Amino acid sequence: MAKQIFGFLMLLISLSIISCSDSREIVKDSGIYSDVSIEDAISDTLLDAGTDSFEVVHSCTPATIKNDETLQDKFSLSLFHYNIQYIAGGGEKYENAIIRIGFEPILDILLRHPNWKFTIEMQAYMVEIMAERYPKTFIKLKQLVKNCQVELVSFHYSDQLFLAYPVNDMRWSIELNNDIFSSLGIFPSGVVFTQEGQFGEGMLPFMKENNYNIALYPKNLFRYFQGNIPFKPLYSKYDTDIVVVGGSVNSDGILVDWSYFNDGELLTTGGFSPYFVDTGNYKIDEESIKKYENELAVKEQAGYRITTVGDYVATIKARGIKAEPLPPLLDGTWQPDDTQNIFRWMGDMKGQIERDNYVLTTNYNARKYVLSLETVIGELEKKGIDTDSYKKALKVAKRYLAFAEVSDSTGWYPNKIEVEYSISNANLAKEIALKTIKEGLKSLGINGIGKIDNQAKTITSASTKEEIIIDQDCPLDLPIAEITSEYYSYKTFCKVVDENRTDVRIVFSPTDTTKFKTATLKLKYDTDIVEYIPALMEERGKDAFVSYHASNFAKNELNTSLASGLIRLDSERFLIKHNEYFHISPFMNFETKTITFIDNTPESSGFEWRFSIIKGDSSKAYQYMKDINLYPVVFIE
Repeated sequence: MAKQIFGFLMLLISLSIISCSDSREIVKDSGIYSDVSIEDAISDTLLDAGTDSFEVVHSCTPATIKNDETLQDKFSLSLFHYNIQYIAGGGEKYENAIIRIGFEPILDILLRHPNWKFTIEMQAYMVEIMAERYPKTFIKLKQLVKNCQVELVSFHYSDQLFLAYPVNDMRWSIELNNDIFSSLGIFPSGVVFTQEGQFGEGMLPFMKENNYNIALYPKNLFRYFQGNIPFKPLYSKYDTDIVVVGGSVNSDGILVDWSYFNDGELLTTGGFSPYFVDTGNYKIDEESIKKYENELAVKEQAGYRITTVGDYVATIKARGIKAEPLPPLLDGTWQPDDTQNIFRWMGDMKGQIERDNYVLTTNYNARKYVLSLETVIGELEKKGIDTDSYKKALKVAKRYLAFAEVSDSTGWYPNKIEVEYSISNANLAKEIALKTIKEGLKSLGINGIGKIDNQAKTITSASTKEEIIIDQDCPLDLPIAEITSEYYSYKTFCKVVDENRTDVRIVFSPTDTTKFKTATLKLKYDTDIVEYIPALMEERGKDAFVSYHASNFAKNELNTSLASGLIRLDSERFLIKHNEYFHISPFMNFETKTITFIDNTPESSGFEWRFSIIKGDSSKAYQYMKDINLYPVVFIE
């Protein structure tokens, strides 16, 4: 079994041996986790590759450029997006093929052309695998980063559908990234592009907090919200620079051409993806590589600089070109017209076997135990109890959760292996966190039931598990416009929690398990305003909300993710999805005045959706959202 470079992940824990989908083992031991040094974890092959493998290399910071007559005005840019989890859970043969066939030949292009520069994006997990299995390729990458020919972009450890989860999950992912880059002595640039081109304005302040400064906004997502208007050389919001990736520019005396903006795995094979590894079609196509090199050479002869996004932005600023304010947008992905924005990953059925809502809610459930372990560790530290072993367990759980949140298990066309990859990793994250929490509660002297308040950061004993039972008749004034389902019967139950909150539970039971099934919920959306909390902004209090008028957008119906579950329905009411039960993306229709949730991937055995209707202002709704989704109270027996 392959061992990946991850110093803190040499697992010794109190579980029976479990083999999971990425060929790692969990080994039974004393009950809490231990690790080994990074030097011991790195393979002999990497050590044999030479001392340069341990040199610390930072992705180049573009030089300060002065405005004079020699400044460049023609740019040929690139974005090679790599995903080592292209077939999530498929195993090493796919991962190895991506590195050997889809990635290394791109580095070789740069070695043949020392004046050229590419922007290359990948998750830190790919860097980790590369350094372990292909140390010479890793050193080649490291040297090209050092030479400023590769602008290395990395924003998440696993290629997560991060727009579906709260900001804490991305913090954990960044922590894992930093561990990998620190151990390997290579650090990414300040540029951000993400899996599936996910983009939302909540990314921007989060980027700034984590020392990233340039965001890449996919051209088709820009047009989804704003229509076919010309792209400006540079945009800005939250004091962060934004470039429309893939969007040609002819403005302010600047010409921008994108030589490549796609999955990096495809260029070197003539368009074949890693799904064709088993057929033998995923192989190096020298003609495709030569064609691309010739196209770049022609551009270079025409006066274009073959360069990186960072160099481009630095030059734009040196020319005195001001960034335009970023137009209104919602959370979305890079091909929204093909995928109905993020719906492909949050409710749509296109794969061989999809369980979108089950995968997403299972991950949401697992994350609350990882969060609770953080709370337990904080309480242990207050009591002066040593927490080193607990923190190591926490890192392991975070890593499995990052794998579980991978996008490929719910779209574009996931297969059974990919779906099971998320579910098994979520269960491992939960199991590790839960077992370690129980050890921590014992150390705190809490027997019986422990109550972990993740918002107040307190832990107390409880006589019973407090639970809101939703089993009553519903009031007549609920804003439900329609519930429909194919091959399901359903019942609706409610609980008036207080004067401002009513919880709703819809229980679906199958009437025919052999047929294709779907379920739809329409709510009254009596507003021309989209007021919601973008992903990664959930902790910003009153500043978490953004509000846009329908006239700000080019379409009458828009889709987004609702990582927090919260959106305004009308002048007096908000909706909060209970994301642990119901995590499908909504469609807001400004003409029909409805907000619609469609699940084409429901569980054949039956399922239930839960949500709350909140009366009052945004501050009330925000506090309920934190209680329900962001910082739930967790009871542990």
